[in-house]
Amino acid sequence: MTFIVLLAASSARAQETTAFDRMKAADFRALVIKGETAYNHKDYSAAFPAVHRAACAGDVTSQEILGRMYVLGQGTSPDARTGYGWLVVASESGLPDYRKLVTEVESALKPEQVSVAKSHAEAIQKSYDRAATRMQCQRADTQGGRMPNVVQCQPDGVGGGNVLVHKCLD
Repeated sequence: MTFIVLLAASSARAQETTAFDRMKAADFRALVIKGETAYNHKDYSAAFPAVHRAACAGDVTSQEILGRMYVLGQGTSPDARTGYGWLVVASESGLPDYRKLVTEVESALKPEQVSVAKSHAEAIQKSYDRAATRMQCQRADTQGGRMPNVVQCQPDGVGGGNVLVHKCLD
């Protein structure tokens, strides 16, 4: 029995090492801010790598931005299927604006493209949803009203100011 427990713990540590990086919490926050700031300033070549890394880690806002970037070909080649997949993952946060984007992309696709895009979205969800990334996210209101308008995310802490950040698997 002890052997089985040790084997399970070893397996969990191996997954942690292969699927996650350790990073200072402040560095992760800086990565998210760098991506959002570059995107908002339309510096897509600088935004893409930061947003992509933060999206893989499970940051919902970065997932939404990355979806837009793929759909519109900002800082990357246009890829509506991949953009749609990232938007679907972001929409799991429950923000109506994110769900609206998913619907808009669906309506712009041909029916046969929608089924392919949905299949691709399922693969992205499996790799980068909150369960896979262990990201802790909460909806918040930053405008003084009563309706959440943003999602704030934080990766699992591992002590010493470090967090576990899910790696990009692609």
